[in-house]
Amino acid sequence: VKGEAMKLKITTLIENQPGSNHDLINEHGLSMLIQTKGCTILFDTGQTGAFIENAKKLNFELKQIDHVILSHGHYDHSGGFERLVPFISPEAGIIIGEGFFDPKYKRVADNQFVYNGVSFSKQQLMNLPQSVRTITEEVTNLNSEIILFRKFKQIKNYEKVNPKFYKETKIGLIQDMFEDELVLGICVEEGLVAVVGCSHVGISSILDSIVERTGKTILAVIGGLHLIEADEERINQTIQEFRNKRIQRIAVSHCTGDIAVKKMNEEMSDRFEYNNTGHVIEFL
Repeated sequence: VKGEAMKLKITTLIENQPGSNHDLINEHGLSMLIQTKGCTILFDTGQTGAFIENAKKLNFELKQIDHVILSHGHYDHSGGFERLVPFISPEAGIIIGEGFFDPKYKRVADNQFVYNGVSFSKQQLMNLPQSVRTITEEVTNLNSEIILFRKFKQIKNYEKVNPKFYKETKIGLIQDMFEDELVLGICVEEGLVAVVGCSHVGISSILDSIVERTGKTILAVIGGLHLIEADEERINQTIQEFRNKRIQRIAVSHCTGDIAVKKMNEEMSDRFEYNNTGHVIEFL
């Protein structure tokens, strides 16, 4: 896999929690702006599109976006997309993973399911002036610095995909294994920065898969880790995995969960940061 050194700035445009800038709106969801030497990416669009107001307040011109990447087909990562479309260039590219439009549901009680998926159709997306790219491979080089990963193996036995998430198929509802979920790898001088939406498959398994596929050192993990319902053992094992991999920066948010965030902050305070609304991370 190709990769060369570069500068990188990641701004969280919206997230569950407010940050130090109280002018910004927060909501349950995630949207991150990724600016590299040669490319600007919007990674997820939150739940409502309120990140657009935040981008304006931060003086960012959305027409500068080269690629919009939707990490997976849940409403809190894709819900703001339709509001975004008029603000981006017709030359921008839209990137999704194979299976993004599978109808997704969440079990809220026995035999009670609520729709949890995308609010727009594949046809609506294809009718836009922007180009649409569906990622089918396990590893895709977007350019010489940016790599897309999907279809992760569950390597760690302490990680289980949350059984309350389902998708609709021809044979009915089955557990969603999130094969559509995309993870971004950005090459910087010291290694790879992994940007994750929700890590539904399990962050340790995702990182193992990336190392196996690229041979690269993971320098940082940024985004949601979906440890919100994880037990103590899984949280402890995840922290140990970060130590074993010598990850230098852990900037988590959204679905990581208060207990996991508190524990990471206590045990890894030298490398931990809460990646809330308006938070900026730079790699020089």
